[in-house]
Amino acid sequence: MPAGQWKGTKTRNRDGRTGTVTSEFIGFGHRMLTITASDDSKAQIQLNVEGDDSGEPGWEWCYHRPDGTDAWYPLGPHL
Repeated sequence: MPAGQWKGTKTRNRDGRTGTVTSEFIGFGHRMLTITASDDSKAQIQLNVEGDDSGEPGWEWCYHRPDGTDAWYPLGPHL
């Protein structure tokens, strides 16, 4: 995604929490996302250009398809 495009993205975790990406930091070769969950907890996900992503596992992000349906994709480490 282009810079700044993650903020506001709807997320969910396999443990049942839902959330939203509330901040995004772009570094050299990585992007750090902060997710604010439905229980007010915070999760950090680091998306890396090279190597595995890191942070709290179990998160997915929602892509809203043009036909109005949602698709869910892994976000961060997938264990």
